[in-house]
Amino acid sequence: MTSVIYRYKFREEFLPILVEFSRIHQYDKASDFKEAFEEFLETNSQVIENETKYLKDNGYTGNVVNKMYKSCRYYFKNKDYKPQENKTRRKYIKQDKNFIYHIDEDVTIAIRNDIKPAIAYNNFIENDFNKTIIENEKNRLQEFLDGDELINKIKKTYKNRYFIQKKIINENNTLGGMVEGMVEGMADSSGNTPNVFIPNVFIPNVSVWEFREYQQWQRIGGSKPDWFMTDNNKANDIMRHFNEVEAHFGK
Repeated sequence: MTSVIYRYKFREEFLPILVEFSRIHQYDKASDFKEAFEEFLETNSQVIENETKYLKDNGYTGNVVNKMYKSCRYYFKNKDYKPQENKTRRKYIKQDKNFIYHIDEDVTIAIRNDIKPAIAYNNFIENDFNKTIIENEKNRLQEFLDGDELINKIKKTYKNRYFIQKKIINENNTLGGMVEGMVEGMADSSGNTPNVFIPNVFIPNVSVWEFREYQQWQRIGGSKPDWFMTDNNKANDIMRHFNEVEAHFGK
């Protein structure tokens, strides 16, 4: 007699992938979580395809992707998973601070311009200005990874930083709105508000590397950087907010 399976579980080797995604996006708003999950499906397409085949072969008739989404959104993120003592953990690959800083500058500009993660990543790797730092990161990662694993590591790092920076920007915007609301609530009967200092978080459109390029032009002259001549937002940063840009990146 064939046994009936009432609860179809993901394989042990697949679970950590879902748990890690849930941990990173634990506090995302529903819309941000959904967007991140779509990127997760794209980045891990082969692994998800294998897991889907496994469940289907074992008789699962439901929507596997929907099962993954619900598990991440409503179950795994509230669990405290600890690695089993007899389970071999993957070797930790330390992140390169310079590479992370470079990515953070790029994703911050992408978020401000409402560019989706997938498009932002493609722009990042196709930009000639980024090729050297990407090549350096590939060379560093060759000690730990190779082939598709190496490329996927860079892609995951970029997209994780995208959502981390998006969360930080959203929190800063929320804080700014709360402070403004508090000041308005303090208005007197004449509608006058007290002199309250509201911090302004300035995030430039230019990247640190573009700003350094502009500083180099200031020192030696010659042709101005191409981005200065073609991108009004970046040129505006330099012409109207030079001090803020300088303070943001440091002299």
